[in-house]
Amino acid sequence: MLNSNTRIQVSREVAREAARRITQLSDETCSAEFLTDCQLWRSYSAEHEEAWCRAARLQQKLGLLPAELSREVLQRPDPVAPVNETVQSAERRRYIAALTALIIAGPTVWLSVSPEARRWSENHWDTLASDFNTGPGQKQQAELPDGTVIVLNTSTSISISYSQQQRLIILHNGEIQITTAQEAVQRPFRVRTSHGLMTALGTRFLVRHLTDESVTTLAVQQGAVAVALPQDEKLQPVQHSLLTEDQWPAGRVAHAGQFTRFNSAEVAEIRSGSAGLDQWQQGVLIADQMPLSELITELSRYRRGWLRCDPDVANLKITGVFQLDNTEHILDSLPQTLPVAVVYRSPYWITVKGLN
Repeated sequence: MLNSNTRIQVSREVAREAARRITQLSDETCSAEFLTDCQLWRSYSAEHEEAWCRAARLQQKLGLLPAELSREVLQRPDPVAPVNETVQSAERRRYIAALTALIIAGPTVWLSVSPEARRWSENHWDTLASDFNTGPGQKQQAELPDGTVIVLNTSTSISISYSQQQRLIILHNGEIQITTAQEAVQRPFRVRTSHGLMTALGTRFLVRHLTDESVTTLAVQQGAVAVALPQDEKLQPVQHSLLTEDQWPAGRVAHAGQFTRFNSAEVAEIRSGSAGLDQWQQGVLIADQMPLSELITELSRYRRGWLRCDPDVANLKITGVFQLDNTEHILDSLPQTLPVAVVYRSPYWITVKGLN
């Protein structure tokens, strides 16, 4: 085995083949012939061996090969492929793509055994394995095969899972606007977060779900959206398409011009308004007596690096309309309205502190 300090460039083609092979090893039906073929592939060149070693160390030190990557998952039809075509599963495809990226990155970036590295890999795995994602300050519009249009705000990642039974969007992190398309087969359209499942009743709507927030926020712009929680025994996902709007429990359907928040246990009262979810579409953030810590947390989603607020100024209140395409200007303006200093250790390491 090569020394981990050996600096060998691994091409994307070789990295992907290593990822494919080591993923296939998780299949219980893997044959002895395949194991022998893997050994021959590794011995073909130093680049092959290096790619294999990186993949193996990722498995051993960061635990990135998920146990749930079972035979049933690996052999599932691709949800974004035509419904009558059986191909490599989308879960497997996304997993191989993510592992390929990690192999190319190399040991100096990924093979630390520190708790921080492990937490980073756990927190960012969904982004690496997602179908669409945006970085800080980026937006993206995606049109799906059925004509549905999704707009992703900054620091957002989603996966797409279309099947014969449903059209499902998994929001891992961030904010999206969805304009659903009508289709002849009328498969139900749903969005899932860790808190529950939303079913669109012919609509345009916004969803916000951040991994460090304890709720999902839904705002409906057109039509209606129904919310189902994990414990809803009478509302299993396969039954949603059979329910008419008046069959949903009271307080579970938000209409145009309404919003609600929910976690895995309850749905809050449905209210008029948008909960501010539409602000990012205009490129602004409107603060009305907002705690400074909340403003800084929100701005951190729009820029790379580390942006934080000291606890002694976290509860200072701020009001204003801020243009999100210029976070530098927002930070520079803070000392003009609040008793704070913005300390730059580097362009990517910024702290907002008190003056004392």
